[in-house]
Amino acid sequence: EQVEDPATVTGRIVKRDVTRIISVGTVFEEELLTAVDRRFIGAVLSASKGSNDMHLVLADLSTSEIFLQKTSRQLLGGLVEAWNIKELIVPRDFQNETDLPLLITRREYYLDNERAINEKLAEKFSVKNIDSFELDVAEKKSLYILSLYIDEIAPGLKIRFNRPQKEYQRKTLFLDESAIKTLELLQSHSGLKNASLLGILDFTKTAAGKRRLSYSIANPSCEKSEIETRLDNIEFVLNQEDIASKAREILSLCHDCERILNHLGNKPQVRHLGQVFETLQSVQQLHDLLKSAVSVPASLKEAFDISHDFPSKLYALLEKALYLENLPPVLDERRFIRPGYSEILDEAIAYNESAQAILADYEKKEKEKHDISTLKVKYNRVIGYFIEISKGLTSKAPSHYHRRQTLVNAERYTSDELKEIETRILNAKEDVLQLQRGIFSSLVEEALGERDLLFRWAGRIAELDLVLSLSMAADQYRYQRPEITDGDRLSITNGRHPVVEALFKSEVFIPNDVHLDTADRHLAILTGPNMSGKSTYIRQVGLIQIMAQLGSYVPADKAVVPLADRVFTRIGAFDRLFQGESTFYVEMAECARIFQNYTERSLVLLDEVGRGTSTFDGISIARAMIEYLNEPGRGRPKTLFATHYAELSELIQPGTGIFGLTVEVLEEDDRVIFLRKIIEGRADKSYGIYVADLAGMPPEITKRAKELLSELETSGLWQSQPGFSNKASRRKKQGPENQTLMFEEN
Repeated sequence: EQVEDPATVTGRIVKRDVTRIISVGTVFEEELLTAVDRRFIGAVLSASKGSNDMHLVLADLSTSEIFLQKTSRQLLGGLVEAWNIKELIVPRDFQNETDLPLLITRREYYLDNERAINEKLAEKFSVKNIDSFELDVAEKKSLYILSLYIDEIAPGLKIRFNRPQKEYQRKTLFLDESAIKTLELLQSHSGLKNASLLGILDFTKTAAGKRRLSYSIANPSCEKSEIETRLDNIEFVLNQEDIASKAREILSLCHDCERILNHLGNKPQVRHLGQVFETLQSVQQLHDLLKSAVSVPASLKEAFDISHDFPSKLYALLEKALYLENLPPVLDERRFIRPGYSEILDEAIAYNESAQAILADYEKKEKEKHDISTLKVKYNRVIGYFIEISKGLTSKAPSHYHRRQTLVNAERYTSDELKEIETRILNAKEDVLQLQRGIFSSLVEEALGERDLLFRWAGRIAELDLVLSLSMAADQYRYQRPEITDGDRLSITNGRHPVVEALFKSEVFIPNDVHLDTADRHLAILTGPNMSGKSTYIRQVGLIQIMAQLGSYVPADKAVVPLADRVFTRIGAFDRLFQGESTFYVEMAECARIFQNYTERSLVLLDEVGRGTSTFDGISIARAMIEYLNEPGRGRPKTLFATHYAELSELIQPGTGIFGLTVEVLEEDDRVIFLRKIIEGRADKSYGIYVADLAGMPPEITKRAKELLSELETSGLWQSQPGFSNKASRRKKQGPENQTLMFEEN
């Protein structure tokens, strides 16, 4: 872009320079982001040379938020998924060992100048001294890396970071990328938001509320008091329907102050000031609404108490200054300052607005004075204001008219009086613009001076929006309040899968119970046929655990939910061929991560582990995993283990902590009906051939499969020779002598 004012440059070309480099993680411009588009950029710094432990700083440039995390290479993928990290700044020697779905930007900055680091961070946080943030050396360096990169991609960006939030100090239920994806928390496997937990819980009215909901789903709390506070607030609004309805109406008038503050610091527009005022006005209305209600939870009442930290002076100033009835979107000569706020501005605007009347009076006077009926006063950008007279009457033009331009049918003139009028009009227009620009700048400074308070209120609005959204979901889907305990017993009565139930309304959803603890019922081996609901069952248990810890009501008649530290999943399988990793390798890698990190407070969901290899290998691996999970000395996590391997049912024994669950099946008249009801016990059949028949497999194949199955069940191997063996034997005997012979007869 042009970086010099042409008016100050003579004798050379005006200088141009690169002023902005746009990358996927650094988009903050208003016109390039949707209201709910949340993009994080991160900077990674190893805790020490060769260490797997990392310091991670995360920034949302559109809101100036900064978060500090401590993680490891193994857990980095979970943070990428949970935080929607789009770009990661890493050292040049960083090994990207996973298929992280983000842009990797490699940089090497000098990090040994402590003074330079402190000065840069003080500049970015707009403080004199950063010691009050209590950052360790690694955190300062990671923030410094991010700051230098931002200066590189947007040297003109005026950004003031918010106080860094040490996210690692907050107790959260950690969800890795496998849990977030397989449980379809933020989007479905096909990439649709509507078919996810986020999609069915989202009844928010504000952009900040939507972002808060997404964050809370991916980062549920492990703080019982925090969870109970949100549940209390949801219960209150559920019992106060009128209050909830009015609050939603008020929230719909709130604007995205988290981002508006960033725009005010860089490319402020008149509309941004109006949006700040309207949001503060909504805050006052919410305060009045809650003040009039009874039995308001203390946390909600305190959050919207405007008696102590409401920016009253800014609110009064904006109300007095802004011409809200007709506020233009951008700053120009149009009035946006209320009449009476500035006498000088009012005079300039009055003259500017009367310019057309002045010109009309001048035109009328000249017509009558010189008896020229076709005389017109006009304007264009080339010659400014002029007098136009048709060719037939140019002889009447007085001598003090100065010819400016000759046309085919007319002559154009000017006069000293018209020049004076033009000067006054143009000066008035410029005066209006300059005066409004000065007032605008002062109002923007006043708003930015209350930045911390405004951001705090934006967070409270987002939290209220989240509470109202969760209460709407609870009311619409018949959710119940969970009981959060510090114990170890997970007990769900008539639990349902929230997404399946919401999207497939044509079928009645069959609810199911689950009862797990860390003593005598810690591991359930779930057997049953395909398409019977096993995967839905174990997913719904994980979703109910997550919903309870994000502070939401849950899809169950009753739920007693202990605090979990992690939810692990191994559900579904896929290849990563571009990395040379097969389905089975991916499965084992995910299982390895589970077995290296679970605790007795974890919830483990395993579905069909071992099916990617041979039957004997798969059974052996699955059994070894169950035995490992059952070791008391390692901490026995609550586990649901869905499998087709009937041999694993031998492990179901009273007193061991391992019990059996299966799916109830009804057989009658050669028909099989999967009742989708989970009961205590074990499956005695697989029904795989029946499922193949349902899928449209040719009858010849399913009939032959039944014959082969009967032989296997009778003697453990096929008695009849495969139909292709004789033909294959003849082919192999015709090959070279040193060829490996398949199907060779003994």
